[in-house]
Amino acid sequence: MSSIDSLRVFIRTVELGSLSAAGRALGLSPPSVSRIIRALEEEAGVRLLNRTSRKLALTHVGEAYLRKSREVLESYDGLKDVLAEAGEEPKGLLTVHSRISVGKYFLLGAVPDFLRAYPRIDLRLWLSEDVRDLVDNRIDVALRLGRPSETTFAMRKLSAGVKMVLFASPTYLENSSPIRAPHDLLQHSCLTGLREGGPDGGTGIWRYREGGRSHELRVRGRLQATDGWTIRDAVVAGLGVGLLPGWMIHDQLRAGAVVPILEDVDITALSFDQGVYAVFQKSPRVSPHARAFIDFLVRTFRTFDPRVAEIGSSEEDLANQ
Repeated sequence: MSSIDSLRVFIRTVELGSLSAAGRALGLSPPSVSRIIRALEEEAGVRLLNRTSRKLALTHVGEAYLRKSREVLESYDGLKDVLAEAGEEPKGLLTVHSRISVGKYFLLGAVPDFLRAYPRIDLRLWLSEDVRDLVDNRIDVALRLGRPSETTFAMRKLSAGVKMVLFASPTYLENSSPIRAPHDLLQHSCLTGLREGGPDGGTGIWRYREGGRSHELRVRGRLQATDGWTIRDAVVAGLGVGLLPGWMIHDQLRAGAVVPILEDVDITALSFDQGVYAVFQKSPRVSPHARAFIDFLVRTFRTFDPRVAEIGSSEEDLANQ
């Protein structure tokens, strides 16, 4: 009998409280159960069980041995699950949620490659600007911009991202009061995201860091939108000041359609951490189709990260011009 099977016999004997009960449950005779436990004790060099005519009792060392035996079996059984998954073709319905901007920029171009690689997976891609609960909405994987606050889920960082950038069109700035400090934004049309549970009445909240402290600005503008691309285009059209990740406005900055504002100020609409994260349910065994998608995301973002890093450095160049 293998060492793993011997540990199973030992654990079952302790759980049932007698050699005969363990034998009946495992299809072994009581003498066989006794020999297996005696062999474990000889190998360990200590007594694990005190035996009487009425009952079995763990010794002090036996209690520790039982605890470690269970840990070993849990790890072993988990290894078997991994091996089983390796031979199992990912299949079934996969539900993925992402913010619209992240989904459009990072995902849409890569999704066809994923579906071609995994022909038995059907993908439901849900794009919205609201954070959706994974359990309530049966979401397998969610992409988040900024480190997620949920501690009950597992997460994997996909990209470090780049800082948020305040920007406006040259035409808007020529016809507006100067913006020399964050509080000057209160006198401007600030185009903000429209999110569930956010402030009412066209108000948006931007936060900035100064002197080691975080400050809040309740800004207003002529347009709110759920889609960052809409905000970007409205800023280009001269409707106000926008705040978006650098990768969303890189081309417009390079073309001179917009210019950066307060480039030395660390400012955000959501989180100062601009990384992109994959969030999924914390489980000893992640489903094969979810694992396949997470691994695919890691590979995809590896190709994006050099470009994202280049965007970050070129924004610094623009700011210094």
